Amino acid sequence: MDSATAEFNKGLEVAQQRVVCMLEFSLQIHYAKAITNKSEKVSRLLCPGCKHNHLSQRDHSCIVPSHVGKLDHYFWDVLGILDEERVIESWYNSQTCTGFERAVLDIFMQKIRCRDYRETTMKSVSWQRSVSRIAQMMLRFGKLYQIGRPE
Repeated sequence: MDSATAEFNKGLEVAQQRVVCMLEFSLQIHYAKAITNKSEKVSRLLCPGCKHNHLSQRDHSCIVPSHVGKLDHYFWDVLGILDEERVIESWYNSQTCTGFERAVLDIFMQKIRCRDYRETTMKSVSWQRSVSRIAQMMLRFGKLYQIGRPE
């Protein structure tokens, strides 16, 4: 193999890695948006004060001064009840306007649908913390960009 072919192959590999990184980040953003949309509802479902109709605000864990505080408090609960399949399907459908060829998205979807990938990557603490940070940024800056705000 000559040096031009080797360099081309290396460049192609780097480009493929960048595409995968962009798709994974896009998926994390989609997860973060789904989580921010659910955090308000979940906070009311899990709040002991709401469950027992307490009149005192002291008994309501759902009363947090900010959406970011609510997200921090309920993030792992929301993540636990999030319909993963629905989020992934919604993400896939939203990618039609990104410019990625359908074949690339289909290959990435095969990767996402793989149980091992989900267990090792999407269930990892680092992946979930990244989603949490993205969701917090969406809530903090959502008014500027009109994204990720709770319904």
